[in-house]
Amino acid sequence: ILVDHNNLAQSVDGIEEADILEIIDHHNLGAIGTTVPINFRSKPVGCTATMIYDMFIEEKVPIPKNIAGIMLSAILSDTLLLTSPTTTEDDRFVAVKLANIAKVDIDNYGTEMLKAASSIAGKSVEELIKMDFKSFVVGSKNLGIGQIMTMDFDTVKEKIDEFVNKLNEMANTNYSNVVIFVTDIIKNGSYVIYDEKSESIIADSFGIKNIHQGVFLPKLVSRKKQILPSILNTIDTEN
Repeated sequence: ILVDHNNLAQSVDGIEEADILEIIDHHNLGAIGTTVPINFRSKPVGCTATMIYDMFIEEKVPIPKNIAGIMLSAILSDTLLLTSPTTTEDDRFVAVKLANIAKVDIDNYGTEMLKAASSIAGKSVEELIKMDFKSFVVGSKNLGIGQIMTMDFDTVKEKIDEFVNKLNEMANTNYSNVVIFVTDIIKNGSYVIYDEKSESIIADSFGIKNIHQGVFLPKLVSRKKQILPSILNTIDTEN
């Protein structure tokens, strides 16, 4: 059962040989097929956990406190404390229900969780790139988009040359384009680092006149709803 993804490039090794029984996802549809009909649940919400809550309710299965906490954590992480443009009223409703079950305050818990998750101390450049990295196959292109959630861009900036070198290496081996977005939820925007041959694509995708490594794009926080569609639109236009 594929949860929170339906793209083969984002799945486990050997997925081509597996029998896919069901898909539960909130992302755009990828190039995936099955030999028999399956249950496919897709909904434009901020987090797949919101859909899973609905399934608990439909099946009349009580949600244990610890599971409610995990599901709430997923929603708050995916929606950046319910502030991301992907956030829906369904996400907000479910978050309140899960917080009640988990017996936590959404604002306090969410803030502490994101603070802990945004710490990048002691991590190598490669570890940071792979923290939340996804591959997208677009025609003959293999696009890599990573996202780092942190309020400490200065630490990233100190190693920006290392980041660019690593992205160039990736773009010359497994990917046609590789981009990393360093998202600061307090500033409500993202810094962009990209492999050198992707400069024009990034500039065109986000209307950047004076593009440079580490350029800050205000109000750009969602890979699913803002980043990926803009890049795909540019690639389609160039083709």
